[in-house]
Amino acid sequence: MVATRTRGNLLRQPTPHPRKQTFTYQCRRYSWMIAGTVVFALWGSWNNSSNITSSGNVARTANNSNSNGSASSSNSRTGTAIRRSLLQAASQSYQSNQVDGVEYYWQMPASSAESTNEVPSDVKGILFLAHPCNGSGRDWWSRLEPYEGSGTQEGDTKSALVVPPLPEHGAIVDMALNELHMAVVSVSASEVKSKCWFGRDAARVVTVLNHLQTTLSPSNSQEGDSKVPVYAFGVGSGGAFVSTTLSIAMAQNKSPLNGYISQVSAPKKITPMARKAAADVPRPPGVFISMPRDMATRSSIQAWMAQQGKVDGDPPLKHIQLKDQPLSETYFNERIPNLISPTLSRQLYQALSSTSPQKQQGRRAASSVKLLDGKGQKLTMNPQKSVKEWNAMLEPVFVGASKTNPKYKMFLNENHGMDRIGQILNVAWGESEVTRDGVLPAMEWLMTLQQQQANTNDQSKDSGK
Repeated sequence: MVATRTRGNLLRQPTPHPRKQTFTYQCRRYSWMIAGTVVFALWGSWNNSSNITSSGNVARTANNSNSNGSASSSNSRTGTAIRRSLLQAASQSYQSNQVDGVEYYWQMPASSAESTNEVPSDVKGILFLAHPCNGSGRDWWSRLEPYEGSGTQEGDTKSALVVPPLPEHGAIVDMALNELHMAVVSVSASEVKSKCWFGRDAARVVTVLNHLQTTLSPSNSQEGDSKVPVYAFGVGSGGAFVSTTLSIAMAQNKSPLNGYISQVSAPKKITPMARKAAADVPRPPGVFISMPRDMATRSSIQAWMAQQGKVDGDPPLKHIQLKDQPLSETYFNERIPNLISPTLSRQLYQALSSTSPQKQQGRRAASSVKLLDGKGQKLTMNPQKSVKEWNAMLEPVFVGASKTNPKYKMFLNENHGMDRIGQILNVAWGESEVTRDGVLPAMEWLMTLQQQQANTNDQSKDSGK
């Protein structure tokens, strides 16, 4: 009925494609590279002189007006106005921008739209989100799609639905924006096939984070506490990326992370040689979040944590071990309150509790199976391996609900359909899934450490005067 997301090992590494070595291929390859470089240079020259200013050019305009003493005050005021307009737009909805050829998606807290300052004073930091393998930087944000059977052509938004992100992705973004008052940004990994993160992505992400940190920090800020703090959250391959590769790259760029959260990802072992090479690179504090059934990951984190603190310079670390999420009549509404009403949540739970799916559309949906235990609280089968079973049980509920409310048609759309239901069922199963659980206390702990460090630095400055 509905295609579900392709899932594999979140940490798997793809096999590199063999490089072609023929002379003809190399000549063509370098010819295209040279031609592309010339075109890009000509475009950049025109873009810098154009009146249409993108977010990447805003940073260059602001930086030039600050560093060049001959820059006129009118240019400075223009750059400030453009930046304020950019920030206000980003506070109303997420924006897609580019800086130095790197596309990124970002959004500001809604309260920052009311700010009349050059930089909103209520922004507590920047949170970078790194998706798992087979993911995308777009996964964290809403999109417009015509729903199935609407009679609209693709691209006609009159009858299109505003499709929110997957529930756990969206909850993390909402938490950062509304509860933590942070700017949120995401980037897609450069690997096209596996969409996993690699070392080459570090420079791309550093470029984006440095740009946003410059944009959101006071114009007179220097290296240190006056800059807006930057944190990173990653899942699976993204978790390994933010806890090691990105942390080191940001520190080497003189803009160290203020903390990271690694979810569904075991920390990489640091060899004595690597530890010696990175001895002068400050490492940020970090939080590892493990799910109940991710026992191998949990054991690796516990073993790694036991070795920390034995060497000078080891950063503060924390391990949050999530507990089981019992299913109930309110579970679906609690996880997706903006889409699933309490009544529909109860109907979905009752359907999931059934053992005899009825015929629909002239075929038997599934054999008689029981997906919940005797107490009706825990799943008996991995949702990733029982897609047909729970799809067959829940589809009739959405078919009936969509007759009175068109928004439920999105659950019947083959492009994403039951992905959002599958995600929260995976959370209930407790294995290898993006989850909002544990993220808020992890961020609050990191922000407390950052504030304590800032206070210590202020006291040191005062005593040195």
